Amino acid sequence: MSYTSINREVGLLRSAMREMAKRRPGLVPTLPYFPMEIERNARQGFISEEHFAARLYPELPRHLQALTACAFYVGGRKSEWLRVDWEDVNFEQMVILFPLTKNKHPREVPIVPDLMLDSLLEALELHNAAWPDERALFVYDGRRMAGVGDAWDKAAARAGYEGLLFHDLRRSANKNMRDRGITQGVRMKIMGHFTPSMDIRYGIVDLDDIKEAGEKMGRPREPKRKRLN
Repeated sequence: MSYTSINREVGLLRSAMREMAKRRPGLVPTLPYFPMEIERNARQGFISEEHFAARLYPELPRHLQALTACAFYVGGRKSEWLRVDWEDVNFEQMVILFPLTKNKHPREVPIVPDLMLDSLLEALELHNAAWPDERALFVYDGRRMAGVGDAWDKAAARAGYEGLLFHDLRRSANKNMRDRGITQGVRMKIMGHFTPSMDIRYGIVDLDDIKEAGEKMGRPREPKRKRLN
């Protein structure tokens, strides 16, 4: 079991003990100490929006383009996307429903204009022309897609991102939303994170972030305004 999985299980146990202590203090007079493992295996895989659109997306086979665009712009786990049907896509409201999620709670994610929306509309056109009776949103040869297979690895390598995991798109989505000013609460709702610690874990910091911090630190401070009595 990875350090990440261990910490997740320990975190759930700690939350359960705290809740029990609140509800029945006599049963849990003192909360035990729960040590956390250092997550040395935490990934930092990330691709910028510019490189995604210009380098990775054009290398993808047609059947992976809409799926990859959706995962890149709004996160979502691969297993969640592959369960989505066309009836879960609402172009009028510009949202997609995840009926089955890892956390067992359905949630909605936005449809982002431009590349994500365009790829979904192209997939809809193909669906209506080739296999209108298939319910699944993402298909391969007319049947619900089971995974991304070697096609993903080959496309990533051709784009110069050999070793990039499909799950790295989820990290990219979190960072891109943060950079666009999407608040933590909304990011957590879209990503399906229940705790701020998970949002922080997905909070990729790259060289541009560090440079920007240096620029901000080098700016003169604005004088404090005097309070009027």
